[in-house]
Amino acid sequence: MREILYSESQKLSKNQPLFLFYPDRNLLPQTTKLNLKKQIYSIPSWVEQCAVSTFALFEVPPIIETRLWNNEPSDKCYAVINASKSPFFPRLFHGEGIRYACLFQGEKAETYAKSAPYLLELPKGHEILPRLFCRNGENYVEGINYGERNIGTFFRSDAELEELLNHFRKWLILPDYTGHYYYLRFLDPIALEEYLDRLQTYPTKLAAFFNGKMIKKVFCIKCGDELIEYEPIVDLSTFKQAKKQFDKFEIEAFTKLHDRSLCKKIIEEIMEQHPEFANAYGKDIVEKTVNHAYRLAKAAQMKGTISILQLALANLIYGDSVNYLDPENKLNNILMSDLTEQQKQFYLEKRFDQLEKQARIRHQLQPTGVHHV
Repeated sequence: MREILYSESQKLSKNQPLFLFYPDRNLLPQTTKLNLKKQIYSIPSWVEQCAVSTFALFEVPPIIETRLWNNEPSDKCYAVINASKSPFFPRLFHGEGIRYACLFQGEKAETYAKSAPYLLELPKGHEILPRLFCRNGENYVEGINYGERNIGTFFRSDAELEELLNHFRKWLILPDYTGHYYYLRFLDPIALEEYLDRLQTYPTKLAAFFNGKMIKKVFCIKCGDELIEYEPIVDLSTFKQAKKQFDKFEIEAFTKLHDRSLCKKIIEEIMEQHPEFANAYGKDIVEKTVNHAYRLAKAAQMKGTISILQLALANLIYGDSVNYLDPENKLNNILMSDLTEQQKQFYLEKRFDQLEKQARIRHQLQPTGVHHV
């Protein structure tokens, strides 16, 4: 029945067929308990490191050394490094005799060699380690150390480099449940922390990322300040691995995160460039106005920052939401029309000018001496 239902759902909904029929939703069992043990360790600051060691620049912080490696001299851990973080990557790995491989393949690996993700095998005590983990203090910008730059993520595994390489290559680009493809930025420690936190109660999805027992531990080192360690509490090899994709709850979480980030950026821009609104209305009103403008833009299928900013500023300038300012409803008609986003911006601005010249709307702060923005 799956193929028949899928075919019918496509006819019913061209844009989002799988919202009507989501064939794999029953394959995601969820537990009431967390499936990963998460521990957060503080990494000493540059000043703290220098206080206990004359050679802090050339030493790996002890908390990193003791967590990423075991006691055996031949011990190793793996890293997925973002080469775009340094002009010395990947030449540095080759020069130091480190085993590494690009996660991209073929022509793409050659084209993006200086900015691609690389899988590295890091033996315990290797000379390259201080360059990856030490902080730079005052020499941060010019220094050769990358401890504060979120250069990548780290993994404990008994597998060989080739096995891990094949595994991680499958996680660079994933489809969502509707068939659209996205990058999974698991080489970014902040993104990986968010990803694993989101999957804490989904053992089949964790089983897919950890590949059963292949990955023992995951480490995220954020800005050189924190070491975050994840270790499975349950035997993930006993769970059937979920399909490698972004499921609906993940896409919804990404969307909310993007919404908050975008609105925060616009709020900060207004507060910095147009403080008169915060002074007149208060920061809380500015924030609510931007959030409302975002929802309005989304309903009008306008995604650009400029569009949201335009709607928010119009609201603050004229004292009401854009979709209520025009008695003839022309503003709302422009928003909900089939025009392109740039055309909507143009005609909205033109309509604002017309209404202002007709004295049907006015700048709410003009009596205070504030000019049109």
